[in-house]
Amino acid sequence: MAAMNYKEKHEKAKLILQTELMNRKIKRLQDPKQEYDLVNTNNADKRRTSKIETKTEDQILDPRKRLRSINFCRDLERNFTAAKSIIKQFRLNVVGRYGGKLMFNSDDKELNLEVSKFFGQWSKDCESRDFENWNDVLKNLIAAIIREGDILIAFDNFDEDDGRLIIFEADQLVSINKTDWENQTQYTEKTTDSRGKTITIPMKQSDGVIYNKRGRVQGYIVSAEHGQQEVKLEKATLLSKDIARLVKNPFRPNQLRGISEMMAAASDFEDIYEMRSKELQSAKVAATFAGTITKVDGIDEAVLRGGESPETIRDDAATEATSVVKNYDALEYLTGGAMEYMLDGEKFDPLNFDRPNVHMKDFFEFVQQGAGAGFGLSKCYTTLTPAGSYTAFRGDLLLSWQTFYNWQKLIERRFCDWIGEKVLTWAMRKGKIKTLPDGWENMMSWLWPDMPQVDEVKTWTGFTEGVKSGAKTFSEQLGPDWENKLKQLSGELDVARKLNIPLAAFESKGGTVIEAENNNNQKGGNDEQD
Repeated sequence: MAAMNYKEKHEKAKLILQTELMNRKIKRLQDPKQEYDLVNTNNADKRRTSKIETKTEDQILDPRKRLRSINFCRDLERNFTAAKSIIKQFRLNVVGRYGGKLMFNSDDKELNLEVSKFFGQWSKDCESRDFENWNDVLKNLIAAIIREGDILIAFDNFDEDDGRLIIFEADQLVSINKTDWENQTQYTEKTTDSRGKTITIPMKQSDGVIYNKRGRVQGYIVSAEHGQQEVKLEKATLLSKDIARLVKNPFRPNQLRGISEMMAAASDFEDIYEMRSKELQSAKVAATFAGTITKVDGIDEAVLRGGESPETIRDDAATEATSVVKNYDALEYLTGGAMEYMLDGEKFDPLNFDRPNVHMKDFFEFVQQGAGAGFGLSKCYTTLTPAGSYTAFRGDLLLSWQTFYNWQKLIERRFCDWIGEKVLTWAMRKGKIKTLPDGWENMMSWLWPDMPQVDEVKTWTGFTEGVKSGAKTFSEQLGPDWENKLKQLSGELDVARKLNIPLAAFESKGGTVIEAENNNNQKGGNDEQD
């Protein structure tokens, strides 16, 4: 058999390769991919990639980075209106004007009133340093969690024992230097060494949180100063978990410290913050009609402005200039601007300042809406711009209020229930209220703002129809204090009937005022009924 020449070998190899490629393509089409594109290393050049995580969230945001993030987010709220507006929405809607009222729900009405009245008095000046009221404390609390990640609040039943709150911000939680921590005896635990002998060792500490070998939090370390990472033991205050609570919104399980909600949106905020500043500065420059003057030869002019004659300088005999630059004061006064006057050989070139950019508003709103969505807010709360129709605006409210309701429950469960128990226990010990019945810890509820109604008639009509059909309950609409509200309404109805007040809520279907039963009997009949 004759040997193949080079050309034949090349054609055969090409055919084999084409056949193999075709078979692979057919196989890919027939077989499912069975993998995730995101983690496919072949796609690394298409999008951002990430390394495998080997650290906890507390290690990823170490103490130094945490302090930087706190400072960064505080600066945004101080100086950037969009960031300040979003945090203000959480203050106003989650807590509001009256949020955080304690309701006690035992079978004893007088006791309920006594407890609620005491808590109302305590609320007026419940903070130890500045005597802030309870409503302000809650507003600052939610703002701190969103902006900085967490906040530590202690109940004073250990120092002055005045039942007030002592507040420490996120940048006041510190670690104690290694030598001092190993020598302290307040937070220790027992373990077994390699020889099987029981020994006492200090508990672990991380960024102001004290925890045991099982990871259970036992206490906190705080400093009077702000912005410290590590201090000596004598400069720190150790607070047990029984008297202090670190309020946070955890991002991951087993997370010791909280993470700022603003972190994800901060880059977007910073981008439009800087762009807006530059656009405003550019617009200011454009408003003065900036430009440049180009001269063919500016030497003589420069000498004239100095007050001497160019001819005399060339002759080495300085004399006073015989020619001066004209100053058109009247024209400058008329225009109100800074005038430059050109001589022969000069040309004025206006600079091109098309600022602010005509698309700036749309771009800023686009970025701002994305940042607001990261907080769980719809457009109307992010930009404070209501939608044009009832349906669209109410839809915006419903989306955002799911976020607000969730935050209300978060601060209720993580802080309010805990502090309510502390306050009432302290009040019983001090004799300020009666001894509460067994299980009183479960008789507390908290009142928070509800979503405002765009059209109250439509809302209440829907609620009425829902109650009639059994699809809704009073507790859903009136909250945890629904029973007391209904009792109050019943009493008001009785008074209104006795006074024959013709209010629609108290009328029959025919429009006639419904009389109280005893009132009808006194009149000797019910001839006015339908």
